[in-house]
Amino acid sequence: MIAEKLLRDPRVLNIARDNLKRWSERNGVSPAMGDWNRLIDGGDVHAVITALLRVDEEGMRLRSSSPFAGALDKEERELLYRSVRK
Repeated sequence: MIAEKLLRDPRVLNIARDNLKRWSERNGVSPAMGDWNRLIDGGDVHAVITALLRVDEEGMRLRSSSPFAGALDKEERELLYRSVRK
């Protein structure tokens, strides 16, 4: 859902940037956070989407530290939860 939202509105990257900045100020920069910073700062929405959709170990590593917390609104999260429960 985040990948789809990024295609519609690349400004979603700003949420991720803000999260990464806040988290790094609080806890320092982890390797995954550094990778996300490079991807997002590169400005290529499609590269970010590719990272979000990877099904390999690297994709799982990146998603385990996803900076997209807050990118989905309440209705979108509820829709996601309902679809997963089915």
